[in-house]
Amino acid sequence: MAFGTHAQRAAVISAGVGLSLVLFIFLSVFFEFDWYHHEKGVDIGALVGLLLFLIVGMSIHWYVVRGIKLGQPKYLVPFIIVYAMTLVIEAAFFIFVVNHIVVLNYLRPMPPQSSSGYLIVTAMFIFTMGVQGVMLTAVVRCRNYLEKRQIHDLEMHVAEKSKLQHPGITIVFGSGNPDINTLSSTTEPRANVADAPPSYEHATQSANGTRSVAPVLQRTVLQAEDGTF
Repeated sequence: MAFGTHAQRAAVISAGVGLSLVLFIFLSVFFEFDWYHHEKGVDIGALVGLLLFLIVGMSIHWYVVRGIKLGQPKYLVPFIIVYAMTLVIEAAFFIFVVNHIVVLNYLRPMPPQSSSGYLIVTAMFIFTMGVQGVMLTAVVRCRNYLEKRQIHDLEMHVAEKSKLQHPGITIVFGSGNPDINTLSSTTEPRANVADAPPSYEHATQSANGTRSVAPVLQRTVLQAEDGTF
């Protein structure tokens, strides 16, 4: 837990921030860009690129909200892929720019105004990458939580079907700890151990002539983590 916030809530906040930034950048570029600067009229290439940026940006952030609402971790994958690629490209560009600044400063000293401007741009770049990294971490943790919860629900469905077929079965909830909580049915009495179907080990021991106490038939269901971020 980094901020005391559930992974789902952190992912929704990240998606909301991303949607707001996409809309802000689109509107800023659309109204500030000089579309009639070129001789041929409207710059079709820039307009198509801006529309693609809007569509892709809105889609990947909206898929995060949709995936959390439906409980499907697959909808969070596009966000993770795009943001991971963006961070890698930004990191490579940042290293290139810093190296270029260091080389220029080594060849000839820069004026104080240029140095302060480079420092401000570097600080803004690092802040932007940090925010994107936090957003990516939140969505990754949310995807892991949704995936574990999906596995838990599937195991519970299988366990309930097994309990209907064999009423004497015991559903055991475990999270990897030695202390486990056993959930038994309170509406109907538990059937005898002899009523439950024998296990493979019990049948093998009977065939070999050895006898042992038959264990209680159990099905272990792993509980999903709380998903705190």
